[in-house]
Amino acid sequence: HARVFDKRMTELGAERKATLDESRGAEIRTYFADPNVSDLDKLTRFNHEIIGDPEPFFAEIGALADRIADDVESREMLRLFQQDELSTTRWLREMEDKLRSPARAA
Repeated sequence: HARVFDKRMTELGAERKATLDESRGAEIRTYFADPNVSDLDKLTRFNHEIIGDPEPFFAEIGALADRIADDVESREMLRLFQQDELSTTRWLREMEDKLRSPARAA
């Protein structure tokens, strides 16, 4: 998604202003790459610490899309991104639930 939005911003002549917290990113990448951390622990951290409730987490993207009147392409890109991310986070929660299920533990 980042590459698609970066390309769109370049097409629109926009200036890049966002920055990333690389120390936080490095810590998260190290955690998720650790083979000693279980998939369940990784899903739990992602679902509850990083994302939280996905609906409000991604709601701002939908609100931004709704404010775009003239640029249909960008508006739809944002809406599709929001739908895709919501779908993915819902699926990740389902996978966490499956890993926690009593049948899985047996």
